[in-house]
Amino acid sequence: MRLAATLSIERASYPVINKTSTNYHPLKYTVILEPQEEGGYTVRCLELPGAISQGETKEETLENIKEAIGLVLEVLSQELATSNAQVLEIDL
Repeated sequence: MRLAATLSIERASYPVINKTSTNYHPLKYTVILEPQEEGGYTVRCLELPGAISQGETKEETLENIKEAIGLVLEVLSQELATSNAQVLEIDL
């Protein structure tokens, strides 16, 4: 059984990718939490495919994915700082 959850992560905890933003509301990410046959859980973030984690309990797993999301954002921020890439927001 898959469980979907939305996590709130405080912006101050992790690098801001869009450096022109003055919006300091918590960031929200959707994660898929899956129990494993051997016990424990795995979790992945839909918005950041590289953010994947696991844990023995739901609470531990959700804390672990917060750390994984932060690390992915840190890497993206470092890559942006050294590239000529342009950050754009689009509406769907």
